[in-house]
Amino acid sequence: MAEQIRVWKSKNLRSTYMLVYRDELTGRLRVTRMDGTKCTNEKSIIKGHESHSGGLWTVCRDMGNDVAEIRAAVDREIAEETAQREREELRLKAEAEAKVKALQEAQEIRAALAGMKDSVCLKPIEVLQRYDLLEEHLEQLKPGEYAVCINYRKKGTVELRTKARTTDHLKVLAKVTKEERNSKAALHRFAVKVREAYQSGIVIIGKTHALQSFGKKLVDAVPYIKESKNLYFSSAAPRRYYDKNTLVYMKLEQIEQNDN
Repeated sequence: MAEQIRVWKSKNLRSTYMLVYRDELTGRLRVTRMDGTKCTNEKSIIKGHESHSGGLWTVCRDMGNDVAEIRAAVDREIAEETAQREREELRLKAEAEAKVKALQEAQEIRAALAGMKDSVCLKPIEVLQRYDLLEEHLEQLKPGEYAVCINYRKKGTVELRTKARTTDHLKVLAKVTKEERNSKAALHRFAVKVREAYQSGIVIIGKTHALQSFGKKLVDAVPYIKESKNLYFSSAAPRRYYDKNTLVYMKLEQIEQNDN
């Protein structure tokens, strides 16, 4: 009886290899382990591939002309996959270690900078949506009183300064005080006051409204102040919101430049 021989490979993490024989005359298949012993789940393997065009035989690979050659090829493939898996494990381990190191370094830098600055610049989204980032920035400030400002010339950047006065491009919102005590609770109270001050000086509009009123070029040039999930379409991009006052200033500045 003349038989063709191919190799079936499972899709498990650590793949199982089987020898698949096909009778050239009848097309009948039989499955054995790589060492030639009987495969106890032969029927389930064959049946499990009935939905494929051509069945199990079509998903098998030709890896050699005889069993010895096939076994050598399988051994090489297993060795290559094992080496690849080990490299990937080492890569993931190195990445994890690098993240831990970077976090430690960032914490050390934060600790070194804590209470050293008398001014700080913040992105609007860090103030309105990210308490964690807001507190990181505020931690660097010395204890004392600060003016919370919106700098329209810097596209709505939020600034905390010890001294500030309202000008055409700088809006002073409120005075806030950072406590002497250096605790998480005190820092969070300070962050809450900064956010409340910022919220008192903005007019929030959605991106659609912003595009209709100010145009895409201007909206793209101004940072959004917060974003939220789209409740109507889960696959849609997050909804973004802008400060209308910043857009108005930028628009007026644009008109003034065009007139000149």
